[in-house]
Amino acid sequence: FRSVSKSGKRHAKAVDPDPHGEKLLQVEDPLMEATNYLKLLQKHSPDSLETHLLSFEVHMRKQKVLLALQAVKNLLRLDAENPNSHRCLIRFFNKVNSLPAPVSDAERLVQNVLEAERPAISLQLHEKSLTDANMSLPRDRK
Repeated sequence: FRSVSKSGKRHAKAVDPDPHGEKLLQVEDPLMEATNYLKLLQKHSPDSLETHLLSFEVHMRKQKVLLALQAVKNLLRLDAENPNSHRCLIRFFNKVNSLPAPVSDAERLVQNVLEAERPAISLQLHEKSLTDANMSLPRDRK
């Protein structure tokens, strides 16, 4: 298949060498590959809800709690009423509440940041609990 440009020149249409994505399935570290794509999305589409949904998912799988928190905060900033934002928030707090007691200084520092950020998230939910926020979501958006 050929396309014709405005100047009248013919260009051969590029053919996808891996139309089913089988080469992508063979990567050694899929999370690292996802992180590379995520960085591109964050650079070129920072105000897209989908960018931060992907960021949240990747960082939760990598056990990077503070980066997952950053994604949750961006989701709430972009659309606190979106059910996907709310789902991520619930998953985040379930994860945070199941963390073992901090042992190292770094773990204590992470715990302190998480505790300090809880009130800010509550403000973004308009002082509602997660349950109240869930009940206030429009039924057609759940």
